[in-house]
Amino acid sequence: MNSNFRKVLLGLPAAIVTAFTLSIIISLIFHFTSISELYLPITALAVVVISTFIGGLIGASTVGSRGLLSGMIVGLSFFVLITAFSFLHPEQLTLVNTIKKIAVCIISGGLGGIIGVSLK
Repeated sequence: MNSNFRKVLLGLPAAIVTAFTLSIIISLIFHFTSISELYLPITALAVVVISTFIGGLIGASTVGSRGLLSGMIVGLSFFVLITAFSFLHPEQLTLVNTIKKIAVCIISGGLGGIIGVSLK
């Protein structure tokens, strides 16, 4: 495996940890406040955006070049991972949601990658 590809994939654990941490924080907020669960889909989307952005940022900053591509690889990898977990609840897995999710992951990962290379 190419060493740059391995460096890019270092962003994936960062995205996973970020998603897990944000999910716990959001679940605590929903549990201990009177915020309606109607806001759950938008907060879940925000978790995906922030997680792939941070993953793309870290992945691209470790490589130091090709930020857009590096971030998009992290975003696509994160998408594959969360889609695999989506098979635990297949009734929520629709084509429209899958297309939205892949677009969000690739775009936010790519933006994180661009900024990650700029910060290096």
